[in-house]
Amino acid sequence: MKLRSEKIPSISETIEFFKILLHNPRSKSYTPACFVAHSFGTTAISWLLHPPKESYSDCLQIVGSVVMIDPITLLVCDSAVVNNFLKRTPTVLLELLMEFFLAREMYIAKTLARHFSWSWNIVFAEELSNIGNPKLWTSESKGEGLYSNQASNLKDDVKQIQKATIVLCSRDRIAPAHKVRRYLEEFNKGVTSKKFYSPIEVVWFEGFGHGETFIKTEPLLKTVKLVEKAANVVKSN
Repeated sequence: MKLRSEKIPSISETIEFFKILLHNPRSKSYTPACFVAHSFGTTAISWLLHPPKESYSDCLQIVGSVVMIDPITLLVCDSAVVNNFLKRTPTVLLELLMEFFLAREMYIAKTLARHFSWSWNIVFAEELSNIGNPKLWTSESKGEGLYSNQASNLKDDVKQIQKATIVLCSRDRIAPAHKVRRYLEEFNKGVTSKKFYSPIEVVWFEGFGHGETFIKTEPLLKTVKLVEKAANVVKSN
C-alpha cells in the first residue's frame, strides 16, 4: 500500500509559520509566546531553540518560555526512545494500545522512519537554560550560539529567571524519564557558576505514565498551573 503524497512541512517551513503567526506588523518585531508541547510535539520547540542560521534573531524574540511534557527530545540520542516506541514487544495494555494506534499508524510510522533527524530534534539543557538571552542568541554570533565565549559575560541580575519547565513521569514507557531527570538536576547544579542563564524547572510526577498528565486529575491541575506560570513569565518581560 502506498501513502498519498502529502508533503510533510520542513523545519524551515514550520519556523516560518511561527514567525508569521507571531509577527507584529506595527512594531515590525515578534510577540514572544509560551510554547507548550507534549511528547513528539516537543520536536518543534527543539527547532525553535536551534534554528537555521537565518532564523536565529527571529527565534530569539519568538520563544518567551516553554513547558515540555513527557519530552522525547531530551536525550533522544539514547536508544530508549526508538526502542520503546518502535521495537519493544508490548507487555501491558498501554504498550499494546500505543503500538496499534500510534507506532503502527501509517503517517506516524512514515514520519519516524523517513523524516526524523535526531540531530535536529534533540534539545540540550544549555538551550533551555538560555531562552531569551540576547547575549547568546544573536545574529552576530555566526552560528556559535550558546557555545560562544559570550556565555561567560552574563550579568548576575538577569540570572535565576526560570523560562523552561520540564514535566516528567516516573513510569514513562517511551522517554527515559529517570535519566532525563538526573541530567537536568546535574545541569542545574552548575547554573550558579555564571556560565548559564537560568535554572530549569523539573517537575516529577511519581507513579504516572506517558501521557497520564492529561487523563488524571491531580497531575492535570498541576500542569495547568505550570503553564499559567510560564505564560506569566512572558507577560512580565
